Amino acid sequence: MTIESTDVNQTLQLQLTRGTALLIIGPQGCGKTALAQRIAGQHGTFQTISDRDLLSVFRFGNVMAEEPNTLIVEVDCQINARRVPVDLERIHELLNKPTILVERKMKWPIEVRAPHLIFCSEELANLATLQLPRYTVVDLAPTSTATTTASAH
Repeated sequence: MTIESTDVNQTLQLQLTRGTALLIIGPQGCGKTALAQRIAGQHGTFQTISDRDLLSVFRFGNVMAEEPNTLIVEVDCQINARRVPVDLERIHELLNKPTILVERKMKWPIEVRAPHLIFCSEELANLATLQLPRYTVVDLAPTSTATTTASAH
């Protein structure tokens, strides 16, 4: 794991790379989503969804049918064990495959390009359950200025 000091302006220069998730953590109202949207906007189109929308085949499919370059996922602080396996399956598919098959209500499934992923959460512990293989963490907590990059081996 590598830790580098950075500030928000340097964070905006982060390059989203296929297969690596960006995790933005910090207290409620600190600007996680606004920062995610600025970063995502530099990479083209983006959509913001909740972690619960990852569970809804059709809501997820409708969002992905628009083929956003980046998907911003707002993580509920109350992730429960019952939902995690479904989240993991979809998230790992998004990280590991260049394209994914998405279903839409009353329409044929379509294959779309997998987007970059940005997760926004109040606590890193909420994201630890996702078991992401490769990720970069930006902590917006008042006492923190660190960006952490990690890979699972």
